Amino acid sequence: MAPNSFVLASWLSVSLVVNEGSTKLIRNFNILYGTSMACPHAVGVAALMKAVHPE
Repeated sequence: MAPNSFVLASWLSVSLVVNEGSTKLIRNFNILYGTSMACPHAVGVAALMKAVHPE
């Protein structure tokens, strides 16, 4: 059983903005949520269990 739909995935989005002679680096976080985000967690736990108990 994997976690429910309240699993969050985020990544950093970086933008470069150039205004009349000045350059600005803008960082925003993008966030998604849902059952698809639970898949990496479930696979990671399964891989850890398989590594600890190969039989």
